[in-house]
Amino acid sequence: MRKMFAIGATTILVLGIVLTRFVSAGAVTSGTMVRGAIGGDFDTQLPAGSTNGADWGIDETLRPAASNLIHDGNVFVVVSTWTNGGGQTPPTTTDGPGQCTGTLSNPTAPAGDVCIYVAGGDNAVNLAGDSITPGAGGSKFGFKLIWDAAHNGDTFIDAVWAYRFP
Repeated sequence: MRKMFAIGATTILVLGIVLTRFVSAGAVTSGTMVRGAIGGDFDTQLPAGSTNGADWGIDETLRPAASNLIHDGNVFVVVSTWTNGGGQTPPTTTDGPGQCTGTLSNPTAPAGDVCIYVAGGDNAVNLAGDSITPGAGGSKFGFKLIWDAAHNGDTFIDAVWAYRFP
């Protein structure tokens, strides 16, 4: 009888630990880093005589949702990680790098912020990271990468990003 009781108690204990780990596996704890890729490739035709004018933007979803509101001031762009694929124009930004210290192979971000690390791109200037909610509003559900085309033709940005839960 004691042996059956011991086996039953051990089974319940093991099942409890397994179920606790299984249920909590979907929970996001402070310090958890999520990563992804973002980018776009478009053909642009600017009006005659203009220097900038084709404005592009890509929205990115955060999954799971952020634990804080992402505002324009929480998204930074790092262009120093850009690699010239051959005859390409380096991207420019006034939006970074903030506290972003990661790399293309290991993107990182400070708690509550998004860091976008540019891998490649051409004909893309004035890169910026913004909230997907206009104005003073923020969103827990994602962020936006925007840029201008400097001249007619192909414009593209390829990048990786990171967000750390506060």
